Amino acid sequence: MDNIYGNVILPEMGKGADSPGCHKELTLNSKTTSHVLMDPVYGNVILPEMGKGADSPDCHKSPHYSPYVTQQPSGSKGNVSTSRGLLLFSLALSVGLLAGLVAVAYLYSNAQTKLDLIEALHKNVSATLNTTETKLDLIKAQLKNLTATLNTTDSIAQTMLDLIEALHKNLSAALNTTDTCVCRVCPEGWANNSGRCYLFSSTNKTWSQSRDHCITLGGHLVIVNNQEEQSFLSQSAIEDFYWIGLNDLETEGQWIWVDSTPLNETGAVFWLKRSDKPDEPDEPDNWMGENSSGEDCGVVSKIGEWFDNSCNKLFTFVCERPLIGLD
Repeated sequence: MDNIYGNVILPEMGKGADSPGCHKELTLNSKTTSHVLMDPVYGNVILPEMGKGADSPDCHKSPHYSPYVTQQPSGSKGNVSTSRGLLLFSLALSVGLLAGLVAVAYLYSNAQTKLDLIEALHKNVSATLNTTETKLDLIKAQLKNLTATLNTTDSIAQTMLDLIEALHKNLSAALNTTDTCVCRVCPEGWANNSGRCYLFSSTNKTWSQSRDHCITLGGHLVIVNNQEEQSFLSQSAIEDFYWIGLNDLETEGQWIWVDSTPLNETGAVFWLKRSDKPDEPDEPDNWMGENSSGEDCGVVSKIGEWFDNSCNKLFTFVCERPLIGLD
């Protein structure tokens, strides 16, 4: 309470104002004085007792009587000093609390900034780690493929090495065989077929001249022994007809080879058959239209068939001989 009126001494009720300084400390009726007592302005108020006169034995006389006398509280100066101290303490405490809050806010801000930096660093490290793991997986896959390739290469290399060793053995064996054998080839200008040599002439001669020429070359007019040899002759032919070593000069109709082997013993017969011309005979027909002696010598055609023809006609011929050895 702010006791600015000190202690107020009121005059007794029912007495005049000119009563000689009589006053008494009274207790107010609650209805009459409640509003006074509740107001802090009237801190210490001494009211006169109701119904008492100025001559009451409790009355104090004073030549300077006043109905309201304010008494200053004895401890008012001490209360002011205490209030100022409390105010200064409260102010200092508020400043301290404010400074503490500012410091806490500053520390929180710094901590939050550092936390953000740490989170960003963690994200970067995680991304780098993921990239590194991806690259590592790729390297592992490449290493696996490389290992498989190396294994395949090793297998191929081993196969090649085995093949080279086998070829080396075969070559060594062939060289050893060559040292102990004589190589056999055909003379220049002759064709090799199944180990036999053949010469297709480019000049025309009679059958007898052709036979003699082949003998001078170390061979004879060709003797056809099988279908393979017949096919070789027809496929190699350039001219339409070639003399072969077949004739029936000694006995008409009995065809023999130049080595005196009868044709029917070889089992290889390729006379032309005129199945599409039933009015014409098959070969050999011993036709005498150009020579009264008939046709007694055999030729092979480019189409792979045999014909009999006049031995005096001029045709190219085929000589046959064995391989020759090289010294």
